[in-house]
Amino acid sequence: MSTMTGYEFWTPEAMPNPYPYYHRLREDAPIFHNGGKTWTLSRYRDVAAVLPDKRMSAVRGQFEGLPEEERAGYQALIDVNRDMILFLDPDAHTRLRSLVAQAFSARRIEGLREHIVELVDQLLEPIGRGEP
Repeated sequence: MSTMTGYEFWTPEAMPNPYPYYHRLREDAPIFHNGGKTWTLSRYRDVAAVLPDKRMSAVRGQFEGLPEEERAGYQALIDVNRDMILFLDPDAHTRLRSLVAQAFSARRIEGLREHIVELVDQLLEPIGRGEP
């Protein structure tokens, strides 16, 4: 377990392509202590092992233990995470997931395939022409 730094995925340098950071995290510190009560697990087997454990939480401990000035730098991220289904614990997560499950069924997603392909092609077209 590591308390190393340098895994700041939300920096302007990392945001355009965070994958080298993820790779380094998996290699150097697959169980990473972010400070306070917050840990990041970057290997599937570790995540799969702790997800069912009721002692774990997606909510509790986020950014706890950080000095106030450092925490302030993450405030926008904290605000966004607060309402994301991904960062909710049961029962809130389970309730919201049941509300959206039908919208994300395999049949529904397959029905959207053509539209998604068209949209992606449209968004990538300027890049193919070398435009920003």
